[in-house]
Parts: sequence; structure tokens; C-alpha cells
Amino acid sequence: MSSLPDDPHAVAGRLRVALDPLMTSHGFAAGQAGSSASEVGVVYCSEHRDFRRRFPTLAPSIEYSDDGACTDLNVYVALNSPAHLREIHLDGHRLDELAHDVGRDDLREHIGRLDAEPLNEGIAHLREVLTAILSTASQTSDLDDRDRNA
Repeated sequence: MSSLPDDPHAVAGRLRVALDPLMTSHGFAAGQAGSSASEVGVVYCSEHRDFRRRFPTLAPSIEYSDDGACTDLNVYVALNSPAHLREIHLDGHRLDELAHDVGRDDLREHIGRLDAEPLNEGIAHLREVLTAILSTASQTSDLDDRDRNA
């Protein structure tokens, strides 16, 4: 029998409470959750052109020509006891790659431990890691915009 903290709906809710404000402030739609008996997934979608404008250095190999294309951050939680983060990627690019893209290799050790942490700690640390990556990528974009307008 699954305990309440590992209930798929509760897990999805905890992920969204922790990550939605961060992700929406960086141009992504609020998280959309899906689940099975063994896994929860939450996807954050950003219209690709807007994503590329906001984050030109983040996962630079992602390039879509379709007008309606989205760039998605996917977060997966394994619900086996104990529940834990299983996988996080931006259209196939792992967190450690994203950290490297923005010059934040200092986050690699932290990223490497996310799937071994209890779920609540993992979610809190994931928010910190994503904050660092997205904020750094956003600042880089702002600097590039200022240089082009100077």
C-alpha cells in the first residue's frame, strides 16, 4: 500500500508548488502533470522562439523551425519506496549539461546527488539548481542584449 507522501497526485502537487513560480517567471507555462502507479512526470513548456530569445546559450543545439514548437523541461519522480527524483532534462539535455552551458560547473556535484536524496530534499535542491541555471542563463542573455544595443 502506498503511503500518502508517495501518492502520485500529492507528489505532482509538491513539484508544482515548488517549481511553478520559478518556471513561469522564466517564460515557461505552469507544469502539466501525468502519472502512473510507479512514476510522476511534470512538464514545463516554453514556446521555442521565446525560449531561445531568453536563453541563447542554454542547450544551444536545441533548434526548432516549426512555428508552434515548444522547448520542454521534464521532471520525473520514481514512486518506489522511497520516492525520489529520477530524471530531469530539457528536451534531452541533462542538468549537468545545462549547468555547463552557462558556466556553472560548480553545480555538478549537487546535481549528481539529486536522485539519491529523499524527495522533499531533492525537490528543494532541484529548485535551487534550476534557479542558478536559469538565472545565470537569463543574465547572460541580458548582457548580450545590452551589448547589441550599445
